[in-house]
Amino acid sequence: MEDIELYMQDINRTPLLTAQEEHDLAVRMKGGDLSARDKLIEANLRLVVKVAFTYRNKGVELPDLIAEGNIALCKAVDKYDLCRGKLSTFLTHVVRNRILGIFKAHRYDLRPVSMNIRDETGRELGDSIKDDNDTDTDRMIEREAATKAKDLARHLNNRERKIVRMRFKERLTFREIGEDMHMSGENVRLLLNDALEKLRERMEDTRNESGI
Repeated sequence: MEDIELYMQDINRTPLLTAQEEHDLAVRMKGGDLSARDKLIEANLRLVVKVAFTYRNKGVELPDLIAEGNIALCKAVDKYDLCRGKLSTFLTHVVRNRILGIFKAHRYDLRPVSMNIRDETGRELGDSIKDDNDTDTDRMIEREAATKAKDLARHLNNRERKIVRMRFKERLTFREIGEDMHMSGENVRLLLNDALEKLRERMEDTRNESGI
């Protein structure tokens, strides 16, 4: 639980948003402001922990529940529209459904997926990436996808490629990456989750296209 306590200390440094701040950030995000998106995510990390705590001691480790919830949080923020009402209510619903899906599907696994992904300069982005939804089929897809590394890399933006490379190739900590990129370590963690989710979805698309 020590890691969770440190994580909580980290995310508690981010102040909660007022209704007006939340509204303004949502408007800016819809206008393409990535920093506004990041602030909305960081300000709601505590919400994910709160939901995850509700389902602890049910067969899945709490850090894994939080990680899965954080992925849902990032996606939910991207989909949020002011007409949906209060952001926290919308996020709670999405995060809870994502976590419940872990238990319903009985497929949560943290085995490593070996991936050799290179960016457009040919530099290797990652040697071993953990895929939270790894299955035998996914590993088959991964082996095929490894031959299409450049295609996979195109699905990440420059910032995501840099984070993946620094984390898995250069073996830097989230804090070290954050210092280099002028953002918090937790923000780096969230962006990495986003990038890995994109790659997982792309591999799923590859499976569907190939009829596996």
